[in-house]
Amino acid sequence: MTSTDPQRPARPRGRLWPRMLGTAVAGLLVASAADPAQAASSFTRSGLGTTVNGSSVTARVTLKASPAVTASRFTVCARSSAGAVVDFPYQQNTRITTTGTAYSGSRSFSAGSYVAFACVQVGTQWSAVGDVVSFTVGGALAGTTGTMPTGDLPGWRQVFKDDFATSAGRGSLLSNPAYSRRWYSYSGYNDTSGRGRYNPAAVMSTTGGALDWYVHTAGGQHNVAAMVPINPSTGWGQRYGRYSVRFRSDQLPGYKLAFMLWPDSDNWGEGEVDFPEVGSLEQGNRIYANLYQRGNTATGTPGPSTGFRTTTDAAGSGWHVATTEWSPNKLTYYLDGKALGTLTTGVPTTSFHPVLQVETAVGGPSPSSAVSGHVQVDWVTMYAYAP
Repeated sequence: MTSTDPQRPARPRGRLWPRMLGTAVAGLLVASAADPAQAASSFTRSGLGTTVNGSSVTARVTLKASPAVTASRFTVCARSSAGAVVDFPYQQNTRITTTGTAYSGSRSFSAGSYVAFACVQVGTQWSAVGDVVSFTVGGALAGTTGTMPTGDLPGWRQVFKDDFATSAGRGSLLSNPAYSRRWYSYSGYNDTSGRGRYNPAAVMSTTGGALDWYVHTAGGQHNVAAMVPINPSTGWGQRYGRYSVRFRSDQLPGYKLAFMLWPDSDNWGEGEVDFPEVGSLEQGNRIYANLYQRGNTATGTPGPSTGFRTTTDAAGSGWHVATTEWSPNKLTYYLDGKALGTLTTGVPTTSFHPVLQVETAVGGPSPSSAVSGHVQVDWVTMYAYAP
């Protein structure tokens, strides 16, 4: 299937931490409902995030209590992939209010992968609050922290970068001078599944230094969006390149994420590069990388699909950096600085452009009208191949 619009990707296809009360979880005893300390107050959290700078990691979270209560200790707990307890520094005798009490703390970590979650002690009992986020320390490429990489890299010349420092509300993003000549968005037609409608005015904004998709249903219509960064050297795409994006997603069952490289010609027979991608933004759906190999350009039919799957959820798992390196006869994918693998067969050879696409899922039921939330991109960089 192809489209008469040369800028549309016509693609006809398709909780990590237990929250059970009364359970001992990798060194954390979670209070049972029968425990008086826990029964007295319930907790909610917001804004949990981590920033990695070398071996130093800073964690931030805001916790609310109903009713307000004084916590013996309040922190962000962390566990290594082996289950070792590596909590951030405690705040002691802290009043957790109904409007929210903020925590921020830093510590050094050994190289490895970790999960983090808000935790609070009242009396002698601990409670874990909310789902986890993940982070990786060490062994990472440039740009796996919250800081956007700038400047050339060996073999790559930077041609585009955006960290969304200028705020723009929904409905005004693409008319804002900071973005109007650098970004293009699909608008006014159905998405790949046909269940959603590309409606950037209702979906897209920049706030808090991030590009934000607010996917939701209004008037019976599922509102989605796809954004295209424009290479200033060519006015559209390029042949070969290095592409990095730092992203996160809420859990949004029935919606999918597909960041891709799509042919400038809109001829699917030239192939397609997908990363990161996930079929539905919900618990247990892992990030994967995919290549539709070069196929038959006369019929617009791509070659076979091949790629790599990860063990990382796309939604509800915090910030991640996805990088695609595309050079002659070679395609390598990285997630959070670790190589997933390299493909050398059927690698595209024509000009492609990146598309950051959030839309309704191709398989399964349509999204519930009650499902709404956010996909965010912290920064985007693009490099030209410069051997």
